[in-house]
Amino acid sequence: MKRKLLILALTGVAIFGSCRKSQTDRVVATVDGNPVYAGEFYATVDSAGFAKLDREEKRRSLMNFITKNIIVNQAKKEGYQRRKDLLIRKKQIRNELIVENVVDSLVQTFDITDSLLERIWDFKSREILVYDLNSSHVLSFGKAADRTPREAYRRALKIRNRLLRKEIDFDDAVSVYAESPIVEARKGATGFLPYGIMPKNLSDAIWTSRYGEILGPIETKFGYHVVMVGPEKENPKVGDFEQEKDIIRKELLKGKYGVLEERLEKFSQDLLARFNAAMDTANVVELWREIREKEGDKLKKFPFYSLSELSFSKPLARLNKKPLKLEWFIEQSQYHPALKQSMIKGGYGLFVNLKDILIRYCVVRWAEQSGKFDDDQIEKQVARSFRDVLFNTYLKEALSKQKNISREIYLNRVLMNHDIKINDGFLSAGF
Repeated sequence: MKRKLLILALTGVAIFGSCRKSQTDRVVATVDGNPVYAGEFYATVDSAGFAKLDREEKRRSLMNFITKNIIVNQAKKEGYQRRKDLLIRKKQIRNELIVENVVDSLVQTFDITDSLLERIWDFKSREILVYDLNSSHVLSFGKAADRTPREAYRRALKIRNRLLRKEIDFDDAVSVYAESPIVEARKGATGFLPYGIMPKNLSDAIWTSRYGEILGPIETKFGYHVVMVGPEKENPKVGDFEQEKDIIRKELLKGKYGVLEERLEKFSQDLLARFNAAMDTANVVELWREIREKEGDKLKKFPFYSLSELSFSKPLARLNKKPLKLEWFIEQSQYHPALKQSMIKGGYGLFVNLKDILIRYCVVRWAEQSGKFDDDQIEKQVARSFRDVLFNTYLKEALSKQKNISREIYLNRVLMNHDIKINDGFLSAGF
């Protein structure tokens, strides 16, 4: 029973890191005669939460901490902290923390003014009939035509100009330029739409325009849009402003209507400009076409890291006038695990992943240079997480060498090899 309780505690404890030992710090236990200090323990466990536990739960929590410390120290003796794969994981942890801190900072300073709330409320109060012709390209989201973004833009501009010169009406334009039978059958009409269904920049353009106006080309992830604004009607589901403003505020904080996303995107674009960084869209298109030609009918989706098998030599971006080739993106991707493991499902996915790597690289550099974040705090968080990595890696490999021994038995054998004494006074007081 004690073994089972010990394992349950081990699986639920938080990650932790080293803490400078003070001679005045309270000793909570000794391991082989070496003191374990309260400062070390509370670097991994919430002190207020610990104080609420009963005595046996406190003992399990403390034993969990001690067991993990023993494993981590053994891993360090065997040089695990210098292994290349674990050093990469450490850098991943650091980058993830920096990016999270930057995003959290932007979200926390997201200013929702009354004028913004009233603007969204006004848009929500009206549904608009929209006629949309989309000119997609090879890097568009979803089903896309095999043309470059520049070609897609020129095509959309041609459609718009012909409509403005009244060479054709919208029905004729749909007949000539529609890219799918569904769009043609509907004559480009999307129906009466509530605000927020379409991408934000497209929605904003429509909801600030007049009936019959021709808009475009407007770029979204789906390509370039040429839109005719239809009639509008009242949205019966929306109440007056005083009833709706708190609802809208909560919706905005959850990311609805694209306002928060737009803020993050503006920050990203400003950051790229700061570092004189930009994607080379034409070469990304060429890379995608090479991938598609190589994969042929097998191409559905593939992991980003498999791009290392290609020998594409043209630059995919620039950074302070330095060309960035595919090898650079593959190297940087290993430091951002979410990107390294992501699956590429099309030209859009390829472009987004490459751009995301460039943005994340710039975010980390900016955070390091700006001095707006607490470097010591970040490094402490990295240390806590890395200790967890050392523990899990060492334990996994140790168990793989002793296949007939369970995790529970192994951990209990570790404890049996050490003289552990708990400060009962600490368990009673908790602080």
